[in-house]
Amino acid sequence: MEQQIDTGLFVEGETKIRPRSLSEWSMDMIRRASIRVQSRHYVRKIWNFRQGGVRIILSSLKGECDHYGNATGTGEILGLSVLMPILHSVYAPESLAVELSDYSEPKLYERCNLILLGGPKRNHVTKHALKALKEKGLLGFEFRDHKLYDLGSEESYEARFEDGFIKEDFGLVIKAPNPFREDRLLYILAGCRTFGVYAAASILTAHESLAAIAERSGEDYFSGVVKVVMSNYPIPQSMEVVQWRSSG
Repeated sequence: MEQQIDTGLFVEGETKIRPRSLSEWSMDMIRRASIRVQSRHYVRKIWNFRQGGVRIILSSLKGECDHYGNATGTGEILGLSVLMPILHSVYAPESLAVELSDYSEPKLYERCNLILLGGPKRNHVTKHALKALKEKGLLGFEFRDHKLYDLGSEESYEARFEDGFIKEDFGLVIKAPNPFREDRLLYILAGCRTFGVYAAASILTAHESLAAIAERSGEDYFSGVVKVVMSNYPIPQSMEVVQWRSSG
C-alpha cells in the first residue's frame, strides 16, 4: 500500500505528488475543526478555573548577566509553549498572568488560581504549595532533591542519563484545591529534570491525553506521574502515564 504523508494541500506518496481533491481537503478541514472543538471541551473540563484570575509561575534561575535579571529553565519554557495556546483557546489572554517565582508575592498568588511550572528546588511557590498540600493530607508524591517519591508505596522515579544527556525523565502532574484559598484551583507541573516539566505540561495539553484524562477524571482532582523517553536530544520519543489517581 502506498504510504501517504500529510503536506497540507497535497498528498505525497513514495513516487509522486498529486493535488488533493476537494473532498479530501474538505474532510481534512472538518476533521481538524472537530478536533479543535473537542479539545476546547476537554480543556474546560480539566482546566476548569473558578472565579478569579490565573497566575502561571515559573521556576527562577540566576541569569548569566546580572542586568538581565533572573531566568527560567528550558523545561519551563517548553512547558509554557504548549500550555499557552491551549489555555488561550478558552480563556481570555488578560486573565492569564505569567511571572517568575522570585518575583511572585504571597499576597498576589494566594488569592488566585495557580499553575506552577517547575519543582520545589527552583520554584519556591511550588515548594510552599507542596508543603501546604502535605499538611492537609492531599499530597501523594514528594520530591527529594531530584528524585520523585510515591508516598504510599515509596516507589521512586529519577532521570536517567546517557553520555551526559537525559535519556528518560519523569514529570509530576497535580490538580488540587489551592491550599492557600480553597475556592481556587492549583495545578503543579514539575519534573525530576528538564524534560519532566515539559512532559507534565504536554500530557495536559495534547488532544489524545486530554480526552483520556477527561474520561477518567472529569472535573475531579488528580495527580500522576508521566514518563518521557528522549530520542534525538532534545526531541521526545514517547510519553506515557505511569501513575494516575483521581479524587473528588
